[in-house]
Amino acid sequence: RLEGLVVDAASGRPIEGAYVVSEHDSQLAVLALDPADNDRFARSTRSLAGGDFVLAPLSAGTHSIRVSAPGYGPSWANVAALAPLEVRAGLRVELSRGGSLAGAVLDESRQPIAGAVVLASTTDFERKRPSLTYARVVTGADGRYRIDDLSPGAWAALNFGASIGRVAPEYRFARIAAGEVTQLDFAPPQAARVLAGRLLDASGAPVAGRTVMTSADGTLDAPPRSRWISAPTDERGEFRLVDVRPGRNELYLSGATPAEMIWAASVEVPDQALTEREIVLGGATLRGRLLRGPGETPLARGLVVAVRRAPEGERFHGRVLADDDGAYHFEQLEPGVYDIAAYATDGELGQEQREVLVGATNVEGVDFVLLPGGRLELSVRGADGEPVAAELDFFDERGARVRFSGQDRAGADGRYLVRGIRAGAWSVVARAEGWREARRTAVVGAGRSVQLEIRLER
Repeated sequence: RLEGLVVDAASGRPIEGAYVVSEHDSQLAVLALDPADNDRFARSTRSLAGGDFVLAPLSAGTHSIRVSAPGYGPSWANVAALAPLEVRAGLRVELSRGGSLAGAVLDESRQPIAGAVVLASTTDFERKRPSLTYARVVTGADGRYRIDDLSPGAWAALNFGASIGRVAPEYRFARIAAGEVTQLDFAPPQAARVLAGRLLDASGAPVAGRTVMTSADGTLDAPPRSRWISAPTDERGEFRLVDVRPGRNELYLSGATPAEMIWAASVEVPDQALTEREIVLGGATLRGRLLRGPGETPLARGLVVAVRRAPEGERFHGRVLADDDGAYHFEQLEPGVYDIAAYATDGELGQEQREVLVGATNVEGVDFVLLPGGRLELSVRGADGEPVAAELDFFDERGARVRFSGQDRAGADGRYLVRGIRAGAWSVVARAEGWREARRTAVVGAGRSVQLEIRLER
């Protein structure tokens, strides 16, 4: 049982009717901002006139609590280690004014498309929370849409079009600011470099209903640091990626959620208006399960990341989510050596990583048992104590490099938090332009939080 208070962040006044939901006690990997879409699948409640709420009954363990209200962007609070039958009181959640996403959906002739389904989703690519949050609207006769009450930060916008049964959306990414309307159109550029292709499976049959994606700037960072472009495949498996860059483009296929993606092919695009390629999917499949230790029960909704080693450097292969039974799989694996890493989303379990050799046949039984982990709170400072934004590399006690996000980096405040790091000895290397590289070590215990400061010198 959880008791708390919801207030306006600016004035401190209580907010009545706020929607409070536990993402950990949800049956879904995605939760709508509209409470009506969640009622049968999630543990939720409403705040009373005084802003107070009671959320019960809750399962034991960690909970990610999402709170939202009309006129405000959603906010999240972490509740750690709730014991069976425990009553936890005193949670205070502050809601701030949200922003809006608006724009138009246009066809190839730049005419409005009425009835197109547009969805805005949080971009939790590292799955630091168990559920993604989304809001959904339909375009009017003028092809325009507007989604309000989004929290400041990065959001994905998905255009499912007006065709009944279409499951492969067109992706865009936007940054929302409080009190502002961010404009984002789904429209083909007037003149742009196009990669047109056809996606086929190993038997030569067209692959329909998938979204093909590539990074427009050549980096594989999560949005909004990197700009991704996408296009759905039709019933013939055909797609058109507009505004691609010349040179080598890595193509990825979307998964069931915006957090999932799998490598499909590398395509060299010349500097010309139209490039046509046929993409044939193949390679081996790797399967396994995520288990929660020490009892080895299934770990649902864990994140699994695959990186392929190559002489020219590492290549990100993809990330997938485990199902309710803890099962996961990767497709399109070329022969080679892969680093497979598994992470939980509750922040209580440490990550695990394995080196896997993939040949021409499928690989089965790549299982992970995730044991209780800790937290590592990093602070990168200059010689005079000023915060430094820095790239971070983590090495476990075996000397293996471990990634905790798409890009481990201390922000402008010099801080970086790792939730769910395996218990043991760790080395952390900090690098920043204009500063000498520095390395520090720390020992993390299960259920413990460790603070580590790294000082850089010029």
